[in-house]
Amino acid sequence: MTGGWSTGAVARVAAWTARREPGAVVVAIFPDGPDRYLGSIFDDEYCRARGLLGRPEDGPVEIAHPGAVEVSGWARCRTLADPLLAEVPA
Repeated sequence: MTGGWSTGAVARVAAWTARREPGAVVVAIFPDGPDRYLGSIFDDEYCRARGLLGRPEDGPVEIAHPGAVEVSGWARCRTLADPLLAEVPA
């Protein structure tokens, strides 16, 4: 099976959830296909140049609150924030 960034994210979180919750049934919907990514994530040179090859960490980095810190990888936040209620800078 192939897919893009969002498909990889869905697969990663589904696998992590299945390991964390033994016996649970985990359903994942993969949102896109590979055609847009042939020159990027399916290209080893592209991935090597960006440090994307190799085994990913075992779990997400835990953050306290959405927007509290800038993340550049897999992160998890236990606090939910409604984006419609967020203050918009003037």
